[in-house]
Amino acid sequence: MNLNRITRAALAAGLALATLAACNSNGAQSEDPNGVVTIKWQGYSQERLDFYQEAAAEFRKEFPNINVVPEELAEADYKQALPLSFRSKNSPDIYTYTWPAAGEYFELADVINNKWAVPLDDSVLPAAAFP
Repeated sequence: MNLNRITRAALAAGLALATLAACNSNGAQSEDPNGVVTIKWQGYSQERLDFYQEAAAEFRKEFPNINVVPEELAEADYKQALPLSFRSKNSPDIYTYTWPAAGEYFELADVINNKWAVPLDDSVLPAAAFP
């Protein structure tokens, strides 16, 4: 699998999550179905920010109506910012939450009970989306 395919797969998966998040948003939907959609993608790897920005720019070339905005925080800041963003209903559309770190940011039960994440399976994005 080459980097282009990995990048597309990662962005497609993230966009699927963002689409579901938008369905559960506070009704802040675009009036124009052909307008540009901005998706905030937040993580805690500042070293990877350049890569994510480049991947988002490549994605935007293929999908000009979707603007993916990567934001990377220092891990210590992320541990504080992510839970607060969920509780204040101002969370990113896509976020990084690795299961080995479960419990460091907030309890996994909170993620599930508050529907801060959805399973990424065939019900969200069919395997056919990854050629």
